[in-house]
Amino acid sequence: MGRLVAYISPVEPILLSDILITPYHAVCKQIADKYPHYILPHYDQYPIGTPVNPVARLMGIRNAVLSKDGIGVSWYTDAASHSSTKIIGPRPVQYRVPGLPINDYNFISLCQNTETRALFAHVHPKDEDTENPANTQPFVFGRHTFMHSGCIASFEKIKQLVCKKLHLDAFFNIQGTTDSEHLAALYMTNLTQIRGGGQSTWQESYPLQEMVDAVTKTVCDIMTLQLQALGKEDMTPSDFNICITDGEKLVAIRFRNDDTEEPRYLYWSNSVGPDLNHKFERPRRDAADVRDTVNHDAMVDRDVRKAKYVIVSSQPVTFHEKGWRLVGKNCGLAVDELGNVNEFPVRLDTGVDALGPSISGQDGVR
Repeated sequence: MGRLVAYISPVEPILLSDILITPYHAVCKQIADKYPHYILPHYDQYPIGTPVNPVARLMGIRNAVLSKDGIGVSWYTDAASHSSTKIIGPRPVQYRVPGLPINDYNFISLCQNTETRALFAHVHPKDEDTENPANTQPFVFGRHTFMHSGCIASFEKIKQLVCKKLHLDAFFNIQGTTDSEHLAALYMTNLTQIRGGGQSTWQESYPLQEMVDAVTKTVCDIMTLQLQALGKEDMTPSDFNICITDGEKLVAIRFRNDDTEEPRYLYWSNSVGPDLNHKFERPRRDAADVRDTVNHDAMVDRDVRKAKYVIVSSQPVTFHEKGWRLVGKNCGLAVDELGNVNEFPVRLDTGVDALGPSISGQDGVR
């Protein structure tokens, strides 16, 4: 199953390692731990603090040795805007690790010495699709970055219809074969079509509401095409856990077109950042998220007011039960340039809801 994590803040940079590597349940460590524990606060039968299952621990060790999972990372920097008068605002840098990231010394060094105010990362299981580096998320279109954790049902049967809806530039920007990258291209087509949809429009920033409307229309377009190609009786549910950013704003949705089953998990937090960011003093050990009782190297006292930020993740990267909130079923988050966050319902035509059960064997791996 693919997992994603995103961080965004208007003013507070964070080391890549503080999100991706250092936390006890960081996304890079989730690759080895295929049986995560402590992380389902909304299920009474699995409260945070439940002892680790010995079998799960052994399986985690096995996966740490044998895993071929990789990770794709995109973070934003102002370097290009400092070198060119034609570029305004941050632009994404991409780095792809085809194998186990904690064994990639270049990746570790990069993460320990790079900070950003906007970070996207996506872990993918190794399969025939992800053998091609071009299939590794996140996907970048100009200044816009897109991630999708989930699966579009019967994608091969609607792929041609999806391609027909794409702007030509968006179509030719597709380098891989996944449903997720086609979904990204469709989102960019919907977002930029009011300004022509060409590559030059990808360098522009769009109002937050237009980003929300574009991702909502994208999901609706996919389900409408499924209905057109398959008919109501043959439609099966699709999962759309999506994160999008332009480096300053973020939109994330948790959606599944099924009235009975929950979408994949998607959590968010705006309170655990100081426990991750090394610049802040850590006065106590908390749920094994940090090794030292006190962070003697901290630059900022723990009593200093913290800046606004938002972290979105398929799985909480810390074990702070009160620090994470599950995004509501078929809802989304909208984070503006100032770090303000609002949750909104994803309202679509109920006529495109799927009737059938989940697709057997198609646990989204993108």
